[in-house]
Amino acid sequence: MPVIGYATLSGRVLEECDDDLAGQAEVIARACQQRGMALVEVVREAPTGQGPLRVGLSDGRPGLRYALDRIAAGEARGLVVPGLRRLTRSPAELGPIVDWFTRRGARLVAVAQGLDTAEREGRIAAKVIIEVSRWERERLTEGVLWSVSTLPVPSAGACDADDGGAENLGDAAVPITFP
Repeated sequence: MPVIGYATLSGRVLEECDDDLAGQAEVIARACQQRGMALVEVVREAPTGQGPLRVGLSDGRPGLRYALDRIAAGEARGLVVPGLRRLTRSPAELGPIVDWFTRRGARLVAVAQGLDTAEREGRIAAKVIIEVSRWERERLTEGVLWSVSTLPVPSAGACDADDGGAENLGDAAVPITFP
């Protein structure tokens, strides 16, 4: 089975990154050999800032986008990573990526966690990861909505004179609800 390896850089000193990439490539190659998979290539992701949480499959990660595109095109049938932390930066981001693999019947191997979606246990673990990730995204969304809902409403003095006759609600917090 042809697969792609995915290695990431953390943004440390260049020499450390080169050593880290080489180590990740070795882990990926060894895992492929042990599982009888043909390693087509190892895609390396350039270092990026941690930035804000992104829930898209590969937002800001062109190497991952490239690997997923090749898998979607049928040029490879899976992805091998040294560990799930190399695939994503947060549990909220992980679920959509794992779900992408399960929906396509593509193989995902995370060596450090012993996850292999070609195995029954790996498919069960993938379902749990997807669900926990959904919970995390909901929790994060609820936290943001709660934070916004507790913001104080500006007093009349803080508004422009041309406020269209809006009444003064004082400093009371007004809950914001979304449909």
